Amino acid sequence: MAHRMEEPLQPADEQHWSHPIKCMLFLWKVRLPLIALPVLMGLRRLAGKDGLAMAGATPWSWELALVFAITIGTGLFQLPFSCTWWILLIAAFALETQMLVGVATVCSLTVLLAWYGSVRLYPHAICALWTCRLGKAADTYAGSIPFWVWQVWDLAVHAAPAILMLVWHGPSIGTDGVVRRGTVTPTALAVAMPLCLVWFWSMSLALGRAPWKAYFRDTNAVYQVIPNIPDRCWHWIYGSHIAASSLWFALLVLPAGAARCATLVPILFGWHVFARLHFREDLLVGRTTFFVAAHIFGAWGLYRTFAHPSTLRLWVEVVTMWQIGGFGITCGAHRLWSHRSFIAELPFRVFLMLLNTFANQGTIVHWARDHRAHHKWTDTPADPHDTRRGFFYAHMGWLLLPKTQELKTKGAEVPYADLLADPVVAFQKWAEDKFMFMELVSFGLPAVYGHWVYGDALLGFLVHGALRWLCTLHATWCVNSVAHYFGENSYDTQASARESWFTVLVADGEGWHSYHHKYPWDYATSEFGAHRQWNPSKILIDVAVLLGQARHTKRADHLARKAAGRASS
Repeated sequence: MAHRMEEPLQPADEQHWSHPIKCMLFLWKVRLPLIALPVLMGLRRLAGKDGLAMAGATPWSWELALVFAITIGTGLFQLPFSCTWWILLIAAFALETQMLVGVATVCSLTVLLAWYGSVRLYPHAICALWTCRLGKAADTYAGSIPFWVWQVWDLAVHAAPAILMLVWHGPSIGTDGVVRRGTVTPTALAVAMPLCLVWFWSMSLALGRAPWKAYFRDTNAVYQVIPNIPDRCWHWIYGSHIAASSLWFALLVLPAGAARCATLVPILFGWHVFARLHFREDLLVGRTTFFVAAHIFGAWGLYRTFAHPSTLRLWVEVVTMWQIGGFGITCGAHRLWSHRSFIAELPFRVFLMLLNTFANQGTIVHWARDHRAHHKWTDTPADPHDTRRGFFYAHMGWLLLPKTQELKTKGAEVPYADLLADPVVAFQKWAEDKFMFMELVSFGLPAVYGHWVYGDALLGFLVHGALRWLCTLHATWCVNSVAHYFGENSYDTQASARESWFTVLVADGEGWHSYHHKYPWDYATSEFGAHRQWNPSKILIDVAVLLGQARHTKRADHLARKAAGRASS
């Protein structure tokens, strides 16, 4: 039996008991700019006062009852939530109580986020200013008014009042650098936080649906935009109200240190909703959120390096750790395990595995398997970082989107049993699966180092951990992007791989990429020695050979010279 999806509720017919009130909505819209100025001027007069005129005279229970009465009433009469906000503004102007002013200020922020976020997401949502269909106005009284008039009305009764309320009564930073909380109190935030849901449940009752059976898309019955505003737009509207209120509440009630941590929750939630709604539908939001947070921590670490009295020493340490950790990728995951271009003894393999763990770019099994697919199907849909899809995709965008079906199918054909047969590689994979071994080494050890050397574990985490990790990460990504876009492709003019000096410098000699794609089994990944082509990864492997830790290094330089001789002849 086929599953039947429940249809969203349609707008109430003209016989609904709220229809006489709804008929006055157009009059409200037209006259609202006339009352906006005196109301706003009255609310401006209250800015900066300690408490307000009737704060002590009016019991808070009456203020609470009034706020919820307004919210429930506008929901039952199927009036837009912006009407709730404006009635709250008028009530705050009339009664001059701190709670009402605070609730109205919070709603000012959430109306801004919800309304302009939804218009950005679904431009036709602007028809909620009146009743219209895509391409034409549905109602005769709206159809005779030019569109620009509605835009001016929108700015006058949405944008300007909300911004002014936030400037007058929201938090601010004085010229002395002190943060002032403004009129809004934690109580006002606690009251304002559920208002959008209270309005939604009241509206669903008016439409004849129990609140626990309602859907956010039922709100279309109130705004009457055709075609209906999509679900993701409603998720943004309701989610942004709760997230913004929660963030503001955490900043007010928690101590400074705890507040910074607690605010990450609504910030990440808000970003998660924003990314899912405003970006491409196949975006891996969780992973994107992780990388955004990582870059924020990296920027924080960058700031700490310049603000620290030992700036030069910190930079030397970051660059040194970045380059040394990079050997775990270049010599280890790449030249040894991906291409088997030399044989390493157990101590050297353990050493490279630990450096690879510190670099933290995925397990050796994962890294090498993807890299083998890259060489086997370069610049095709089966290439993990196909350069034909753009520079950003080749650099890091491939990590933010799901693998293509062709990559999944052909990737399953890539052999990697030899990787799992290596006990060093198998240990790293087991440890990462069991207790996040790579994250502990990559970020835990820098925090310990920062505490031991500087007496500041956070400094170590941000600078030697996050900032260093991002430098190593982007250096490796440059091999997939910069070294496929900029430079000469002298070894294979038909391939996208190129010789990139920039990539050579940041990625331990991995920039001789045209040669590497032509002869991927060469352990040096370059035709000439390090004295002519800077290649610290080759130098490390050569030192390991001298120490008896590496052997059977493969070279293809003689083939390159033969090919060059044939080309010249």
